[in-house]
Amino acid sequence: MNIVAELTVKALRDHAGDACPHYRQALISACKKSPPPFGARGYGDIYRDAATDPYWLATSLMTNAQREGEGAEHLWDLAACTPDARIAWQIRQHAIDESRHSRAYIAMLDLVFPGAVDEEFHAQLTTLSPGYTRQSSLLPQDGSPYAHPITVDELIQMNIAEIRTRVHHLLQRPMLLAHCPADRRWYACSIPCCWTKPVISRTPQP
Repeated sequence: MNIVAELTVKALRDHAGDACPHYRQALISACKKSPPPFGARGYGDIYRDAATDPYWLATSLMTNAQREGEGAEHLWDLAACTPDARIAWQIRQHAIDESRHSRAYIAMLDLVFPGAVDEEFHAQLTTLSPGYTRQSSLLPQDGSPYAHPITVDELIQMNIAEIRTRVHHLLQRPMLLAHCPADRRWYACSIPCCWTKPVISRTPQP
């Protein structure tokens, strides 16, 4: 089995047992037919080589925070315009998760690279997350290109992105620990290596 499929299937089983059998089989078949480049050994080698540079890794955390925040906004617009209530609920929850992840990347920056940015810039970084909660009004942004019902292609792309993020987290964790100050490492070790879950597979909650 392709390594990306293997890691993802294991995560799915840890999270949801034997649920989503068709999803698992489709993923295994797709990865066998077209192996994802982010699962290649060379990809990991390039990432680890780049991440030995603390400036690159710190910048990567900030870039990820920005992308998670922007992704959360796009998901929110999609959720607001998707008529299927079950799917809309799950997209909305995913947007809330992405919003939190944006803040988590900045928290990791503060933990591993304390004082890397000045207070003024740090204040700007904290605005990258839209701060969505379940109490936030589900309304699309005016003029957003994502203000439309979600498509199957977007659901597929969303899942691919989450799988890639999981691989990145597995690569990222040991590099963050290597750069982390010794007196903070105990806390860094308690941070989950990844937060990826199935995107459209959860049961809506009241």
